[in-house]
Amino acid sequence: MTASQWPVSFLREIENETIEEGLALWALGGAGFAVKTAQALIYLDPYFGGSISPELLRLVASPIDPAQIEVADVVLSTHSHDDHCERQTLTAISQNTEALFAGPSSSVRKMRDWGIEARRTRVLEPGQSCTISDFRVTALPASDPFEEEAISHLVQADGVSLFHGGDSHYSEIFGRIGSQWDIDIALLSLGKEIYMGVDDVVQAACDLRTKILIPMHWDLWKAYALNPWLVAEAIRERDVPIQTEILLLGDKFVYSEA
Repeated sequence: MTASQWPVSFLREIENETIEEGLALWALGGAGFAVKTAQALIYLDPYFGGSISPELLRLVASPIDPAQIEVADVVLSTHSHDDHCERQTLTAISQNTEALFAGPSSSVRKMRDWGIEARRTRVLEPGQSCTISDFRVTALPASDPFEEEAISHLVQADGVSLFHGGDSHYSEIFGRIGSQWDIDIALLSLGKEIYMGVDDVVQAACDLRTKILIPMHWDLWKAYALNPWLVAEAIRERDVPIQTEILLLGDKFVYSEA
């Protein structure tokens, strides 16, 4: 194990966690999260690779070696960019588990090209849902200017609704989603230039009418890093009824309807 790698005990903590009600989630860096329900373990946009280019230098360590993953029921991808759908990460999970892999057609094409069996993949277009174990995932529209096939995800389990917006930029889509769905937790990408800025993240959260806002992606790439506590400050200044949770790499957040 090198200094930049986390011990496998962190992964085993996730895999062995018992959830009595609601759900728990762990921040894995970037837009990646592990989500645990009473009966299932879901990976949202996991990315355990390194720096992609001189412009995309990874700031935080990869907390999990995907080759050591032993438990995974579903892996969800919002779009086909490497930090949301990466070969080494997904093929390792596919080899060690019986997980289902789901996402837009662009992501699923890559998964199948990498050798993940078609029977273990599922294309999700906006409006489509599937129920797996004790949770339901619904594909919703996204507003990612760099990936036209991108989607967002709504995960519902035990009365809790978790929204993952992928790399969506601010648009009227958030208002449409917020008027149609009751959202408890919103994961929204924050960063310089290619992600949403502070004001847009706050407005998106307001449009979604979420109870909890968790900024994401602000920690992954050096060139686009942004201070997430600015979001919490903006929420306080606007005096809106949204709780902001700032999760550092490896942090856990537990939420139940009660």
